[in-house]
Amino acid sequence: MLCLETNLVKFNAFVKEKQLKVERGNKSEKEERNLRNQMTLSIQQKEQTLVELTQARVSSILFSNIYNFVSAMSTFENANAPI
Repeated sequence: MLCLETNLVKFNAFVKEKQLKVERGNKSEKEERNLRNQMTLSIQQKEQTLVELTQARVSSILFSNIYNFVSAMSTFENANAPI
């Protein structure tokens, strides 16, 4: 009978150890999933920022080109104006 009780105690300890390993594994998977989600969100935000900066730069270049064109036309008209 003592052998049976000893084996039962050992078995219960074995089961408990396996349960703890599974729980730690689940916790690790959840943490890794959360980190991946945070990284994905961060990348998406950086991509959006890059798009916005690119659009702002294009708008700035376009405005600068229009301004230069208007200035050049004004200078051209003033140079050809009758005195």
